[in-house]
Amino acid sequence: MSRKVINVIIVLSILTFLVSGLIFWESEREFAITKADKITAGWSNSIYEQENANEAFQKVDTRRKICIGFMIGSPILLIIGIYLKCSPQHEDNPLTINNIESTENKLKELQKLKESKLITEDEYNIKRKDILNKI
Repeated sequence: MSRKVINVIIVLSILTFLVSGLIFWESEREFAITKADKITAGWSNSIYEQENANEAFQKVDTRRKICIGFMIGSPILLIIGIYLKCSPQHEDNPLTINNIESTENKLKELQKLKESKLITEDEYNIKRKDILNKI
């Protein structure tokens, strides 16, 4: 996974946490209001008022639960992003000792093929360029 993708994961997880926190904060206020409305509607004899209060309460409660899910999930995603960013396989320098030795061996083998006239100069140049482009 590239560094850019990992950085996007980290930024999105932080933004998701912040936005879901703000929505949850607003939902808590609405939750208190709709809960009070539900209690008040329970005292009323109107079934219509009771149904509307129950429906509003359920909507706000569902929104709260979704926000809680995002608020739990986004830190997990953040931890995964940080782990991927810090893991040694994502170092900026792709040239490792094994990679350099492997490239060197391939170039030597290619040189031997050219010297023994098993490949042409053009084939040698094309293949050499391909090997060097892979590092």
